Amino acid sequence: MNSGRQGWACGAAPVRVGSARGTRLIGYAFTAPALYLLVQSTVVLAVGCRPRHSAAGIAATAVTAVVMFALAAGKARAGRALNNPVLRTEGR
Repeated sequence: MNSGRQGWACGAAPVRVGSARGTRLIGYAFTAPALYLLVQSTVVLAVGCRPRHSAAGIAATAVTAVVMFALAAGKARAGRALNNPVLRTEGR
C-alpha cells in the first residue's frame, strides 16, 4: 500500500489508493479483454465470417441482461445506504 495516500470513493468514506501491484492488475483486467476483442474482430473480418442465430448467444444475452439489472439494483441500494445521489441516480 502507498503510505499516507488516500482517495475518495463515491463521496463516502476515505479509502486507500491501490498499490502498484493492484494498479497493474486493474490495467491487465482492462487490457486483456481489449486485446481479445482486437484479435477476434480482426480474425472475423479477415475470414469473412457472418453471424447466425444461436441458442447459446441468446442465452448469454439474457443472462447478461439479468446480471446488469441486478447490478443496477445493487448500485441504487448502495446509493440509498450511503446517501449518495450519484449512485442512486446511476442505479435507476
